[in-house]
Amino acid sequence: VKDCDLADALQQLGHTVRADRKIVPNPLRDNDDTPSFSVKDNRWHDFGTGEGGDLIDFLQATGLDVQAARLEAARILNVGPGEAPRRTLGTASLKRNTAKNEPVDYAPMVDAAHDALLLGMSQAAQQARAYLKTRGFDLDNGAAELMQRAKVGVIDETVQLPETLKAGTYRNRIVFPYLDEDGRAVFFNSRAAADVEASEKFRKPAGTSQVAAFLRHGMPAGARYVILVEAEVDALSVLAAVGLDAPVLAAGGGKVEARHLEDLLPKLDHVLLLYDADQAGERFATAAQEALK
Repeated sequence: VKDCDLADALQQLGHTVRADRKIVPNPLRDNDDTPSFSVKDNRWHDFGTGEGGDLIDFLQATGLDVQAARLEAARILNVGPGEAPRRTLGTASLKRNTAKNEPVDYAPMVDAAHDALLLGMSQAAQQARAYLKTRGFDLDNGAAELMQRAKVGVIDETVQLPETLKAGTYRNRIVFPYLDEDGRAVFFNSRAAADVEASEKFRKPAGTSQVAAFLRHGMPAGARYVILVEAEVDALSVLAAVGLDAPVLAAGGGKVEARHLEDLLPKLDHVLLLYDADQAGERFATAAQEALK
């Protein structure tokens, strides 16, 4: 814990760390969109409450007891009892020193994962297909075309990950790729193929400077409106209900930024926000409204 880069650890947990090392919204306080939570080296500080500490302190602040926080920290840092870290945490997800900070193209991994899901031969693929079926996407009964549209996949043992990614972080997870305007897979979100604790649900590469909108590549030409949803499964659900030509987007697990939409807005008459009716959904909806302004 003393040797880790806390920003990388928090990004593994799904929080976005800005260039000024602040996290907005505050990960410990709902409805706080001020830049009040700061990270430096292995420490964090909440200027609103005066609290701070290391990774274990942060995990305890989210509601874990000290033993559970230590176990979760060990999992994030990839260490066991009495072990030293095998590598610096930043390399567990995405190296920051890519040439000219250009987006990484995950296309080979995405294509292999997509093929693995469609074939359904491995245990991981079968588990992923079973989980998707519980969410209303039966690949054996009409959902295959939808999965092909979105290039959804699963990272089983046949999928080779880029050397910048740690296999243990992403193995056996369902993959939702994000494409940029040139069709490159520059980002992905991965989800556990089961109902798990919130901290275990999603894994995505840290340090990604460019994030395209999920299903942006499937936007029908001439669309005059767009439906913004909170997550990838929500986008797929809209397509399944309305049709594959529905102009629906999900961005980064809910958080929409102006850069996701700036070249689309001049072409649109309406933007519809379709978020969950809970605290997270309300927070994402507010952020989307600010981005649109």
